[in-house]
Amino acid sequence: MKTYYDIRRMGAGIVFFFIFLFFCGCESRMPPLPGRVSLLDTIYKSGLTGYAIDSVYTELAYDLSGKNIRLKALRKGIIGASSGSNSVTWKSEEAVISYGSGYADIIYSYKGIRSEIVLNESYFAESVISRYSDGALHSNVDYTYNAWGYLDRVRVERPGQEAVVIIYKYPNPEAENVNDILIEEHPGPTVYRITLTAKGGSGAERQDNDAYVCNVLRFGNAPVTNEYVINPDLYYLGLYGIPWHHLPGEEVEKNALTGKPAVVRVGSHRYFY
Repeated sequence: MKTYYDIRRMGAGIVFFFIFLFFCGCESRMPPLPGRVSLLDTIYKSGLTGYAIDSVYTELAYDLSGKNIRLKALRKGIIGASSGSNSVTWKSEEAVISYGSGYADIIYSYKGIRSEIVLNESYFAESVISRYSDGALHSNVDYTYNAWGYLDRVRVERPGQEAVVIIYKYPNPEAENVNDILIEEHPGPTVYRITLTAKGGSGAERQDNDAYVCNVLRFGNAPVTNEYVINPDLYYLGLYGIPWHHLPGEEVEKNALTGKPAVVRVGSHRYFY
């Protein structure tokens, strides 16, 4: 009888061993990233309906028909310096987004340029190839991210020009006394700095990027980054890694909307709800 129970125990052990292997073998290829947010869900819940950079206004049109929230179109117009989003002179052309079209995961088209976006396993942009309407190459951009999920290194190729490598250096997410993001463009390097301490504040005072509506990396005023790397529309798809959680050191205006604070202006960037 003892042998019979020993065999049963051995059999049970083998079964549990294979169950263990099954569950371990089914782990996702990449573990959840610290601070991971679903940017589209976050901005949709905040009530964000559009944003303006200087005088160019973009209205966000959400697609709620599927399992996940998507952006389906981005209407463009010109907004006055003190006007609300209800007084926009609309342009005839929209920025159009489509999903899962052949080789690319996302297609973005605007102003005669078509961008094919391939995503990595974390659903961040891995490469973006942009072409003019005649098929000529506009740019080829490759992206990598660090262990925290922040945009880390980018290589930009443009016809007839030397390739540019851009490196992003961040404060330690757990540190409270480091206030700058650095953007280095190589060859050079030329260094651009984004200060995260609010103007008028004291010490290391910071303001939160509520609902992550502010596209912080564009505040480095780095020409290659702003023109080729960080498309302000695609930022809201969550394509450039985990968004930075503190606002840049610009003049910031916040209002209490829907019962919670909302960023309505950072420098010349305005946000509408």
